[in-house]
Amino acid sequence: MLKPLILLTISTTFLSACSILSSNNIAPGYRAAYEGISSYFFPKDDESITPRIINNIPYASALISLGGSSRSLIILESINNKTYHYVSSDSIYISIEEGRIVNTSGLSNNLTELKVPFLLSELHDNTETLDYFTYYSYDIPQLVGLKIKATIEYAGTEEVDLYTSKKVLRRFEESISNDYLGWKRKNIFWLDEEGYVWKSTQYISPKLPSFTFVITKKPA
Repeated sequence: MLKPLILLTISTTFLSACSILSSNNIAPGYRAAYEGISSYFFPKDDESITPRIINNIPYASALISLGGSSRSLIILESINNKTYHYVSSDSIYISIEEGRIVNTSGLSNNLTELKVPFLLSELHDNTETLDYFTYYSYDIPQLVGLKIKATIEYAGTEEVDLYTSKKVLRRFEESISNDYLGWKRKNIFWLDEEGYVWKSTQYISPKLPSFTFVITKKPA
């Protein structure tokens, strides 16, 4: 059984072959934000994170990448109701609820709350396109209830590489926008038949690039 990690102790075996991630492949508008937080995550050398290493870690884990950058390993630290709290080697926390990033800690612009009117697990293949509003709150600068217009639709099934395995998953695409800020992005979620989100690409702030989140070891 995979258990959350309460006291994070990872041997240097898992942190070997470290390298500093280049920002050359990051869009210029995101480079400053990227460089400000990239050093907080686990080593950025894809070759140092192998399926064998992941399988040998006795904890639930995930891979995360920022703006299409190299992948970093994060570990499930704790579970609070249906919220899963992942931690990096430098105590950066990312909280996931029903596949969505709902809270972060330790970044330059932290998401403190996300309000969405439905759960991703409630979506079905025959679900019609849904139009709704979501509300984002941040700490620096403090902003409560940023209203975002959103639309989500089913985009079919596809085989998805989860690094340690491959699965045929259902793809849902969520378009989000705020005309005042001129912020328009697309979130993508890949769900299995039970509604579990194995992979996602999410934008959580106008100040940050996308986060791609891949479950490598599902929590028990």
